[in-house]
Amino acid sequence: MKNIIIFFLLFPLISLTQDEKPNERIVIDSFIKKYNSNDYKGIFSMLSEQMKQEVPLDEISNSLRSLSANLGEITDIEFLEFRKPGMIEFTLLPVIRIGLNRNNFSSYKINFNENELRLDVSIDSEDKIYNISLDEIIDETLEEKAINNLIDDKNIISEKQEELIFDASKYLPNEGQISIALIRNGKVQYFGTKRHNDSISSFENYKNLFEIGSISKVFTSNIFASYVLQKKLHIDDNINDFLDYSIKDSTKISFKSLANHTSGLPRLPNNLKISYNRDKANVYKKEDIDIYLKDSLEINSTTKGKFVYSNLAVGLLGYVLSKIDNTSYDKLYNSYVFNKYNMHNTTINKSDSALIVKGLTNTGSELENLNLDVLAPAGSVISSVEDLAKYGLAQFDNSNKELELSRQNTFKLNNRVSLGLGWFILKSKKNTWFNHDGNTGGYSSSMFIDVENQNGVIILSNVDTEHTSNLGLKLMKSLY
Repeated sequence: MKNIIIFFLLFPLISLTQDEKPNERIVIDSFIKKYNSNDYKGIFSMLSEQMKQEVPLDEISNSLRSLSANLGEITDIEFLEFRKPGMIEFTLLPVIRIGLNRNNFSSYKINFNENELRLDVSIDSEDKIYNISLDEIIDETLEEKAINNLIDDKNIISEKQEELIFDASKYLPNEGQISIALIRNGKVQYFGTKRHNDSISSFENYKNLFEIGSISKVFTSNIFASYVLQKKLHIDDNINDFLDYSIKDSTKISFKSLANHTSGLPRLPNNLKISYNRDKANVYKKEDIDIYLKDSLEINSTTKGKFVYSNLAVGLLGYVLSKIDNTSYDKLYNSYVFNKYNMHNTTINKSDSALIVKGLTNTGSELENLNLDVLAPAGSVISSVEDLAKYGLAQFDNSNKELELSRQNTFKLNNRVSLGLGWFILKSKKNTWFNHDGNTGGYSSSMFIDVENQNGVIILSNVDTEHTSNLGLKLMKSLY
């Protein structure tokens, strides 16, 4: 899940060399001073009003506190460049990414006591921070060194598609993979790539398993739709009626608002302690979410009823659904989705399969798989493009009412983008696409489905990179 999903990459990443802006450096220096003195309230005051609404003080403080505990103080900073990317999505457990989207931003190399990272920051006209991202420094020479050794013996991809796939693959570190399913007129073909040293070669990996991140949310909404059709609940029911305790302040929270991110809940609960090391469990247990709902619930009245992407919301949705059936996540998701659609290698929370591909950092270091426990419905599914293609093909069955309901428009974001129950609905003059992307820190994913034309693209990678969703969009366009 890389940053909070806004929707999809609208434009390719464009790098613009430009001098550092003096006002931005003043803001950055102030940020560093406040960070090193643990003045998290002071940092919160530096944010734009929109960011303050989207990300509460407690969440920012917890993230920065954990960052400081893991990496120490900031010792030095160096301006790198000015960039203009497209829209991207937010991670469930980021190094730190806060904001709605990254438009123009300045990139810095920033040194901590324990590591060296890249800081990307966007400053508005009032010198307020409206986006900030702290992540690994990417080896900029990967692209230059990449050698195209892709071979398409089965004539699966066109020359243009090969070019697009190579352009995305050349940013992979050593042992990085991209696994692709292309659905044309209801028929599936697979293509994969892997980087070994500087060679980008074709690689059969359609059965390999990857963390799919936020695409997991589509399955959670699928189960919700099934419950509605089985009359276990109504689409506009509140979760309050299905809990054996009272929610703080008797706040009403509807199932639909959890599914389409209009509940007003924050991105993450304020009692989640984030670890920035993937080998340390990021476990948020059932008792933690119960305590949150009873004692620490935060509903932002200014954003309730509006779209604010929330991993907590969908995690909570899955949690209440499992309580209704009094069953585990494994049994719930296997019964309602994975077994039903013959996704035999797909699991939620964990898998011991030898088919799992290790997640990598952008510099090629291996990462442990996440354990999100009760928040698993928001991003803990492990799957392959083969299994996800089966789910994609199932969307073309007009008699499948639960999948149809999960794609039903429930909230209009703008003239081009609406939300179903889990899916983002992307409309153009000619086509309607259903989309979700995902990132988990060591993996990235993208899924597009066109029900009317029976086309689709599914991409999984063992590297958390924005090029995955960008490639998904471009390959989808190439099918027409």
